[in-house]
Amino acid sequence: LIKTASNGVLVWSKCYSGGGRVVNAIQTSDGGCFLTGSQVPNSWDYVLCFKTDDAGDVIWSTIYQFSVADAGHSVKEIAGGYIIGGRSNAYQPAGSTKALLMQLDLTGTVVWAKRYGTSSSAYYGAESIETTNDFGFIFAGYRGDNACIVKTDSIGNSGCDELATSPLIHTTAKVASPLT
Repeated sequence: LIKTASNGVLVWSKCYSGGGRVVNAIQTSDGGCFLTGSQVPNSWDYVLCFKTDDAGDVIWSTIYQFSVADAGHSVKEIAGGYIIGGRSNAYQPAGSTKALLMQLDLTGTVVWAKRYGTSSSAYYGAESIETTNDFGFIFAGYRGDNACIVKTDSIGNSGCDELATSPLIHTTAKVASPLT
């Protein structure tokens, strides 16, 4: 993670240990950062999320497992927390990847989580997510060789084969303090 001044001069840089892979990072309204991606604490990928302060120091870090191979791809700050878009590769049928949306509060607690797609209509991840004027969300992803866009309300309801889900594992991630 690198912070620069508006003129491009380096303010600080941090590297974090713990075996995670960050896919997306945003600056949050409090001056810190929120990062998402995946971490492999055993043989399966888990969604990794962590929050830093304005100096890049970790405030909290959490991993979430919904299935056998999960990852966070996109993040957006919303009132009272964050919305995470990603993917969740379900147990059955094997290789049945779903788009994943989850709302976290400011401390990383899951408010709600939903997966989108069925065995016959898998969506391969929520690659990009935005808020909508009616306080819902819209995410873009793909299904096979086709782009897809899914619009939801404020709690993830879309009418597009969403399934409410809860993490099988929700625990502190092993993201160490920055290596300087």
